[in-house]
Amino acid sequence: LLQIAAAAGNHNDVAKYGTQVLHIDGMDVDTHRLLGAAYRDSGRLDRAVREYETAAALDPKQLELSLELARCLIAAGRRNEAKARLQDLLKADPQNKPADELLRGLP
Repeated sequence: LLQIAAAAGNHNDVAKYGTQVLHIDGMDVDTHRLLGAAYRDSGRLDRAVREYETAAALDPKQLELSLELARCLIAAGRRNEAKARLQDLLKADPQNKPADELLRGLP
């Protein structure tokens, strides 16, 4: 149901089902990612940041999670944190063009 709600863009159901999944398995990276996206898309940036932070901490090899986290941080006005996250991401993957472009766009 979580995947269906996410595919349909139903943010309320993603939050509802995602929370239920995390009560069973709080270490589920994909659920944290889906919740982060749903919260981001519904403008709940602080919650999105928390979910992406958790997902990135659980699976640091998924660099896309750090990129999404940086985007949420920027949208939330937390540019210094975004800059630090992007710099770390580029240390891990110097060829990451989206991260480089995002970092260059920060004041």
